This record gives sequence, C-alpha cells and structure tokens, in this order.
Amino acid sequence: MIAVVFALEFEAADFVASSARRLCVDVWRLGVTGHRAASAFERELAIARPSLVVSAGFCGALQPGISVGEVFVGGNYTSPGLLRIAAEFPGIRVGELVCVPHVLETGESKSRLGRSSGATIADMETAHLFDICVQKRIPFLSLRAVSDVCEEDLPVPGDVLIDPQTGRPAPAILFRHMLKNPKAAFGLNRLIGNSKLARANLSAALQEITPRLLRVEHDRE
Repeated sequence: MIAVVFALEFEAADFVASSARRLCVDVWRLGVTGHRAASAFERELAIARPSLVVSAGFCGALQPGISVGEVFVGGNYTSPGLLRIAAEFPGIRVGELVCVPHVLETGESKSRLGRSSGATIADMETAHLFDICVQKRIPFLSLRAVSDVCEEDLPVPGDVLIDPQTGRPAPAILFRHMLKNPKAAFGLNRLIGNSKLARANLSAALQEITPRLLRVEHDRE
C-alpha cells in the first residue's frame, strides 16, 4: 500500500476529489502542521504500514524565477530509487528542500534562507516525516507544489491563516485581522488563487506518478 500524506485537508482536496478510489493507495490527512505532524504520522503508522510514503503538500519558493504552481521533488528528502522515477516526469522538477519551524512570511526571509542554505523550496513537515520513514525503512518521496514565490510577502501572518495547533483555518481570527487591515484583502485573494493553482497542479502530478509507483511496488513483490 502507498500512503499519500498531506498535512492539511485543503492541500489534499483536489487529489481526493479527482481520484477514483484506488486499491493500494491511501490518503492520510494529518490535520496539523510543522513538527506536530510527526506524532500524527506515527499514529497512522501504528494502524497501517505502507510500503511507500509520498509526502505531498505546498511549499514556498526560496529562489527567484520559480513560479506559483510548479511541482518539485525534494531531492534531499527522497529515496534514491524514487528520485530516479520522479525525475522521468517532465512536469516535475527536482530541487533541494529545507524544512522550517514556521511559515516564512516575507520575501526577505525566503530570499535570505535561499541564499544561506542554497535550497530551492521550503516546507514545514517533510524532514519530520522523512526521519520516521528512515528509521522504519519505508521508502519516501517528497512532492511539493509552490504556493508562494520568493519575491512576495504573505498578505497576512501564517498563524492568522491557519491555526498551528489544529492545522485548520481560523475564520474568526482572520476576520478580525481583515477588519483592522482591509488593504490586505487583495493580497489574500491572490494567495487563495495561488493555493488553488498549486493544489490542482499537485493533484495532477500525483495522478501521473502514483500509477508508476504502484507498478514499482508490484514488481518488487
């Protein structure tokens, strides 16, 4: 069984909606972000043991020239055999991923991290899930779609968009913030549109690559 693991329901929505229920492909939505995802992932692994894990979700670009919606494999957090498979797909790029403890809210923070680390993209969960899979000897693939580019600030703080404790939107907090910062509305609408594009492209990439991964698992048995 392949487990396709998302931190958030929103990230998973297109893949869940557009995929016929496939035998041997399960979707796990952990419901939390950052380091909290590790405990939720461990709970899922206590119930079912996948033969392969795909960690899927959004990422922020750390280098200029990367567009919203581009799909990357985190090459430094992907098992070598799976990296070779992913690199065969023309719509998927390979880049180095860095895992951060909180949302990078400004273009300057993303650019600075890109310069210091040399990484291409950043997310908050991959390293935590990868470490668990290494310990348990489960092959791992990191697949991420860009929801915000390097040059742009987020229109609202990350903890206003998503409650970091629950991994869910916080409508009341967002509403109060928008009342105090009405000029952020345009940027928020743009971010929502960017996230929808990233979600659609991520779903399309998963639809392409999961049949290939299933064949690999079948051949291995």
